[in-house]
Amino acid sequence: MLLAIVPAVLLSPEPLETTVFLISLLPITVSIGIAAAALVHNTSHSILKPRWLNTCIGELASLLVRTNFFGWKMVHYYHHKHADDVENDPHCPKGRAFWPYANTMQKATVDYLDAKHLELHHLPKPIYILTMVLGALIFVGTPLFWLLVFGPTLFAAIWMPVFISGWWLFFVINYYNHPFDEKGVSTPVNLNTKVWHKLTNVVSFGTLYHKNHHEDASFFNPSKKPASESN
Repeated sequence: MLLAIVPAVLLSPEPLETTVFLISLLPITVSIGIAAAALVHNTSHSILKPRWLNTCIGELASLLVRTNFFGWKMVHYYHHKHADDVENDPHCPKGRAFWPYANTMQKATVDYLDAKHLELHHLPKPIYILTMVLGALIFVGTPLFWLLVFGPTLFAAIWMPVFISGWWLFFVINYYNHPFDEKGVSTPVNLNTKVWHKLTNVVSFGTLYHKNHHEDASFFNPSKKPASESN
């Protein structure tokens, strides 16, 4: 996270003051990124009322953390349908270490979505090539959009920490909330024992209560799910 500050400092005429200012911003920018990722996740379940509000908030939050809300919604549907299935769950850690998993999760998710779409719709190959090109333009265009909005220094100081922390939450949910036991079996768990669990749950509306979420996805904050309803 601190590496995001380096280019901002280098571009500043007052590097010391800029460093202090940008480090002081980190609690805010990190919280925004985590909250945005949580909103992408929650609105993909159409939890908010009226229902159209989910698309509006989901798209805006997706813009902050550079993800495709509609694509995320589709992949997340299959995650719930095939949770912890090493063959069919698009997010399954499959027993790997955290960083090897995090470095490949996004590509594996896109590959899964492409394969599933081809299986269901069998569109001509040029259509899929076109979507790949458009996806690449959005992939590059989103950071460029925020660069134009903020300028170089604030882009590095604000958007980059927001983006990094948002994807950190995506990785954490799919990895630490779906641990494998000694028998090689993975099941969703709730996390709220460590300090970083508690802080993350405050900012992300209880997102690390993931076992509760898989049992009943209708709660905006799954930590509010009554204990009597848990399996």
